[in-house]
Amino acid sequence: MAEERIAEARTAAEQVFDGQSPTFKPSTANEARAAVDGLRECFETLAGSVKKALDGARSGGSLLSSDRLQGLSEIVQNADDCKATEVCFQAGSTELLVRHNGEPVRLADVLGMAMPWLSTKADDAGTIGRFGIGLTALR
Repeated sequence: MAEERIAEARTAAEQVFDGQSPTFKPSTANEARAAVDGLRECFETLAGSVKKALDGARSGGSLLSSDRLQGLSEIVQNADDCKATEVCFQAGSTELLVRHNGEPVRLADVLGMAMPWLSTKADDAGTIGRFGIGLTALR
């Protein structure tokens, strides 16, 4: 059963990357990680020109803010959009773990956070992150 759910998570990642809206919702940390890993793999397999364009958008996006903590601010804003009242950061040697007590982050939102100029909140004027700057653009 667990292997099937991991496979579903990876399939959902591919569907989100292709603009679809899968109904899959991870119920464990392993399933969530598999889905995010699936998105990473989709980015890694982009074709030459598309990959170059995405890399250019990331490089250009980094010029939008000189604040080296802008990425943390983006994370807090995303948590606020999920109606969180608490955000916890845990820094490791090579990763940053972030938790909040708001609504779950959807896989489509993860794609929006990772892809410059793509926002899942564009039609919601009440959210801060509706412009699609994306975390990867803010290095």
